[in-house]
Amino acid sequence: MTKMLRLLNRAALTSLLAALAFAAPVAAQDHPATGTVSGSIREAGLGGAIATARVALLGTSHATLSRADGRFVLQGVPAGDYTLQVQSIGFREGVVEGVPVAAGVVTARDVSLSPAAISIEGIVVTPGRFGVMGEDAAAPRTMNRDVIETMPGLGEDIYRMVHRLPGVAADDYSAKFTIRGGGNDEVLVRLDGLTLFEPFHLKDLDGALSIVDVQAIRGLDLTTGGFTAENGNRLTGTMEMRTLRETAEQTRTSVGISLTNARLMSAGGFDGNRGNWLLSARRGYIDVLLKMIDPEGGFTPRYHDALAKIEYELSPRHVVSANVLTAGDALTMDDDHFDLRSTYGNHYGWVNWRAYPTDALSVQTVFSTGRLDWMRNVQGGAAGTQITELGLADERDFRFGSVQQDWSWRVTDHHLTKWGAAVRSSRATYDYARSQEGVIIDGTPLPRDGMVTAELDPSGIEAGAYVTHRLRVADPLTLELGLRYDHYSQSNESVVSPRFNLAYAVGENTTLRAAWGLYYQPQEVYQLYVQDGDPDFYQAERAEHRVVGIDHLLPSGVTLHAEAYQRVLSRMRPRYESLFNVNSGIEEAAPDRIRLEPSSGEARGVEVFASSDAQAKVRWHAGYTFASIEDIIDGKAVSRGVDQRHSALLELGYRPSARWSLSSSWQIRSGRPYTSSSIASTTLPDGSSEHAYVFGSPYAERLDSYHRLDLRVTRRFDLARGQLAVFFDMFNVYDRENARGWSSSLEDDGSGAVRVEEGAVMNLPMLPSVGVTWEF
Repeated sequence: MTKMLRLLNRAALTSLLAALAFAAPVAAQDHPATGTVSGSIREAGLGGAIATARVALLGTSHATLSRADGRFVLQGVPAGDYTLQVQSIGFREGVVEGVPVAAGVVTARDVSLSPAAISIEGIVVTPGRFGVMGEDAAAPRTMNRDVIETMPGLGEDIYRMVHRLPGVAADDYSAKFTIRGGGNDEVLVRLDGLTLFEPFHLKDLDGALSIVDVQAIRGLDLTTGGFTAENGNRLTGTMEMRTLRETAEQTRTSVGISLTNARLMSAGGFDGNRGNWLLSARRGYIDVLLKMIDPEGGFTPRYHDALAKIEYELSPRHVVSANVLTAGDALTMDDDHFDLRSTYGNHYGWVNWRAYPTDALSVQTVFSTGRLDWMRNVQGGAAGTQITELGLADERDFRFGSVQQDWSWRVTDHHLTKWGAAVRSSRATYDYARSQEGVIIDGTPLPRDGMVTAELDPSGIEAGAYVTHRLRVADPLTLELGLRYDHYSQSNESVVSPRFNLAYAVGENTTLRAAWGLYYQPQEVYQLYVQDGDPDFYQAERAEHRVVGIDHLLPSGVTLHAEAYQRVLSRMRPRYESLFNVNSGIEEAAPDRIRLEPSSGEARGVEVFASSDAQAKVRWHAGYTFASIEDIIDGKAVSRGVDQRHSALLELGYRPSARWSLSSSWQIRSGRPYTSSSIASTTLPDGSSEHAYVFGSPYAERLDSYHRLDLRVTRRFDLARGQLAVFFDMFNVYDRENARGWSSSLEDDGSGAVRVEEGAVMNLPMLPSVGVTWEF
């Protein structure tokens, strides 16, 4: 892995030189082809200033919040004609069409908004909801596209962008994240109504990137607890992604290249804006760069993905879209110790039909099908685990078909009822075989020696239904009561989940929220522990959420948020984990692999967060979290490997002009738990020695604290056609050696005695990255 990182650093420098060479010819065309839109937002009739109204140019990333005096400024807008949209809670939406922008000119537009009752659909009743690139003025803590595209981040990955939000924890190597101590598979992820399963590239590297291009995403909502009853079958949170919807008939295209991949995204409208389409494709080329630098190297990661959508308005009350998402991976790792070959595939197709029978009634129906496949072969031995002979062949697939329908009926301005149902049929196949032999000094085998095989083809039907009713008791108070019913045939059980949410507006800019509910998550048919010799299905796990939070929006545009939560866990199924807290890619064969059988558990914590106006010249974002996650095992409280007691984040962004963006992100957190080990030796009657690992209490030790600084510089160039953006990103600027986990191996000291060699396994070192995007 160390050799791979050195090669990646060299690859980054190679990419930087190529990017600068590509950008140099266009620098001469750097002319001021941008203008400014400014004005004020006031209340119709009374004329009073409206603060914190969201002002946006539709079809662009230019958006801001109005100041305390109602003023707003949108700078660096490319020349053209635009539609100005203004949204503010408690007012009707304002739209101004035909706003011209000319190079070097300030266009003034004042907008008056008429008071309106807040739509009951627009009230956010869920604590811990984060809007990313969102379009809803009621969504708290929204990060716009400009922030996403200019903040530091490896791989420009949509999942890694979420890592900076409160309650979210992640590892440097992986795009996966956990919410409040849960597993990464405990988050419900949907894309335009479709549920995604394991949507990651490079799974043997712990899922280094997601399979969805951030450039294809219009908006994202992350909920970290207390989500309502229409969301089922997950324990910790939800992530809803929406793809771009380009209504203008003029095609918008984006072409980019970075350290990790080359990509193309194109979108446009047709038939008088009744239809729109989207195409996004990426090809990772890390393998190409590594081969250029080291032709004899044995590490070749390859991946690709593609997303296509076409949407059409059949009539003013019916919109249909057809979508396809496909991704593939191939990885070769060949060194002195073992040879790994793997391929993975994710393939989805779905149709989304949205109907509006009346102005108060809407229905969405999603038909979907998909397939995931895994193939992994390993031969050889792995240093550090004392495995001298290992043969592993693992082939699996997972197929499903589903239909889901969701209804929403605004009975009156004070009553909203939602209901729906879903059925999914799925089947998995397993063909797994592992044979291993470990030798310690005198030929004594490790405890995990032997053969594990499985040939299975389980199937299951998951069916669920829900109903919720949202009631505005009075203007400041809104309640939502919900009930879910789910049946899982693979474990032959049915569960009922009551849920309750509350939102109370204390004035115009302060909202209190609370939630309570039960949540169940089944073991999917592709999640059997066959690699650990356990072919059984277990009952659905249960979590009880208790959450309270407060949001406050200052006139200056600063958002304040605080939240406290408790998640009580029960009906827990056993887990197989690596005690050293490191993902090796073949952890099922390692000696630190054990089975944990918790009887219950609890996650609790407090989060505080503050964020400035994303469009300000100087923007910032700061947060602190105290959290813990513990399981009860054999009557004792045991921390989980992802337990992260204290964490803090500070991000700063500076935009000295429309062309330059400078940003930084610094974070610090407590070290994660790991398990210590020692060696026990026994002298046999024949004089030989028998050795075995002895592990301490699970996760009783702590790694050193983690902290890191990232920087990014973005420069935009105006071209005769479109705009070019070049960025340089530096990950872990001061090259901090942050521990990721623990390693232990048995060594001969030369005299025949055996000792344990222990030490921390490090996260990523300083890593530069560079990229170029041309949008036209």
